[in-house]
Parts: sequence; structure tokens; C-alpha cells
Amino acid sequence: RDTPKDFRAPFTTAEGWVTFLQTIDNRSIKSTLMLHYGQLELSTISLLHPGQGAVEVRFNGQTAPARPNDIGQIVIDFESRLRAGDVIVIVIEG
Repeated sequence: RDTPKDFRAPFTTAEGWVTFLQTIDNRSIKSTLMLHYGQLELSTISLLHPGQGAVEVRFNGQTAPARPNDIGQIVIDFESRLRAGDVIVIVIEG
């Protein structure tokens, strides 16, 4: 059963099938985006950043940059076409 602390949602686009997963515990928020089929044109991901903790972003295992904005979010700019098998993992330490 999905809860706000352990959430999983599939979604489709015109060209791809994607799963978004998010787990929250006392120390961190981990968000994962996995492309299972096709492709996805992705320019930006924005997530709520509830505190001052560190943010780690990995795109297929490689570190990717993230930046804070002025409304309490972290923003990850990709300007990339994701392909089947690509995985983005974002961990926000709290």
C-alpha cells in the first residue's frame, strides 16, 4: 500500500513508461525516476527541499548538479532525452 512515506506511481508519456518512487524516513527523502520503455524528453525536475540538508543527484550512477531556488525547492536541470533503462536518484538529507 502506498503512503506518503513510501510512494510508487507509474506514469506514461507519448513516448515512454516511467516509475516514480519516493521513500521518506527520519534522515532523508529518496526519490527515484526510472524509465522502463521508450524515451522521455526531460528538462527539469523540481522537488520540495524541507531543510538545509545536503542534496545528492545521480543520473545513471554519475553525479548531476542541483541548485536551490527561492521558493524552497531544489531544481535539477537535465536538458536530456532519457532512454529505457535510465535512472535518476535524488537524495535529500534532512
